[in-house]
Amino acid sequence: MTESEDAVSWYNKGVNLGKLGRYDEALKAYNEALKLKPDYINAWYKRGVVLGMQECHEEAVRAYEEVIRLKPDMPEAWCNKGNRLVYLNRQNESLEFFVQATKLKPDYAHAWYNAACIYAFRSENQIALAALHKALNLDIKYKPEARTDKYFKNLQDDKYFKKIVS
Repeated sequence: MTESEDAVSWYNKGVNLGKLGRYDEALKAYNEALKLKPDYINAWYKRGVVLGMQECHEEAVRAYEEVIRLKPDMPEAWCNKGNRLVYLNRQNESLEFFVQATKLKPDYAHAWYNAACIYAFRSENQIALAALHKALNLDIKYKPEARTDKYFKNLQDDKYFKKIVS
C-alpha cells in the first residue's frame, strides 16, 4: 500500500469513527492521514469539523485556515471558519468568511443566513434583512430558526422581517 492509499485509509477510518461519535479517535485518524499526506484537503476539513464538535474552536479555525490555503475556492471551509470565529465571540471577524463563502457559492443558504446574523449583530439591519431574505429564498428551513434567533431580536418588530419569516 502506498502512503497516499494509507492516508485515504486513515481518512476513511476517521469518517467512520466520527459517524459513531468517537471524535477523539476520529481526530487521531485524521492526524495520521495528515502525517502521510500533509496536503490532504478533506482530512484537514474533517479535522476542523471534529475539533468544532469537541469545542476546540481555535484549533478548528487553524484547520480551516489550512483548507483555505490549499483550496481557496471551497466555500464550506470559509463558512465553517466563520462559524468557529462566532463561537470564539469574534463575530465581526467572522463576517468576511461568510461573505466570501457566498461569493464562491451564491446559492449557499447557510452562509447567507450566517452573514445575516452578523449584519444584525452589527446593527446593519437593512443588509441583514437582504441577506436573510436571500437565505430564506434559497432554503425555507431557516424560517423557524430566524423567528427565534437571538441575532434577529432587534428586528422582531420590523414589518419586512415579519413578512419574510412568516
